[in-house]
Amino acid sequence: MKVKVIAMTAVVILIIAAVIYLSTQSLLKKEQDVSLVSILPKIELQPMFYEKNNFFSAIEKSKDIKPEKNIQAIVVPHHLLVSEYIAGLMKRASGRSIDTVVIIGPNHENVGQEILATTLAEWQTPAGGVSTDNQLVNSFLSDLREQSNYYAFIHEHSIGAIVPFVKYFFPQAKIMPVIINSYANVQDAERLATWLDKNLPDNSLVIASTDFSHYLDKDTASKNDLQTRQWITERDTQSIAHLNNDYVDSPISLATILLLAEKRGLKTQEVYHGNSFDFSLKKPAETTSYFGLAFY
Repeated sequence: MKVKVIAMTAVVILIIAAVIYLSTQSLLKKEQDVSLVSILPKIELQPMFYEKNNFFSAIEKSKDIKPEKNIQAIVVPHHLLVSEYIAGLMKRASGRSIDTVVIIGPNHENVGQEILATTLAEWQTPAGGVSTDNQLVNSFLSDLREQSNYYAFIHEHSIGAIVPFVKYFFPQAKIMPVIINSYANVQDAERLATWLDKNLPDNSLVIASTDFSHYLDKDTASKNDLQTRQWITERDTQSIAHLNNDYVDSPISLATILLLAEKRGLKTQEVYHGNSFDFSLKKPAETTSYFGLAFY
């Protein structure tokens, strides 16, 4: 009899211990989640991310643009010289509620070993902070087996130059930043586009942040842009993936958004095309060109 009582007592103690353990783990997880949000590392505002006069001039030039409800993705420059292109496309895409903005751009300095890098962070802007969509970022890291790399984003203007415009036009939105190093190939574009197609929240906007031809005279840049336009129209991602700075500074960002558009049956509209030569007071011998695209 005593043995049975002892055994039953032991079972009760084990059950109580298990309940206490599970409750403790649940509380710890909640505390960790709260802590994670409160200690997101900050990425400070920098001149390459924001120029006050340029920014508000661009906002003013976009005031007559009518917001549209069916734009799912856009391609914008990250060169602040043409901030009006960024603002114009953001304004055009602001006709519906946007909760998450995915920004894809080049990892200009190839910081870190990741082919596709992202991070959990909060970007500082004059209008307040813009935080990452932590759930989406963590899913990305888990599904694609990538590592978070905060340091790759501290000075990366392909993301930083876009965030102040996101804050202005989509003030409540969170972001998922992805930067792509120069070793990426079309398979990486397919991998990213497939993941986005399966995981994008309903109220989301995808932005490819990329400039086009670099360091060429205007005539050569214009010729190259004609070829690039043809590849975009044909959605020839194989050819685009092999391009260099003579054509586009982030071919895999461009290929990714074209592949995503193909998967989702989206049409492409060229909204802007220009060259830094036409925006500069001193006409440079070396130029940068730009396309602004919208996908419906």
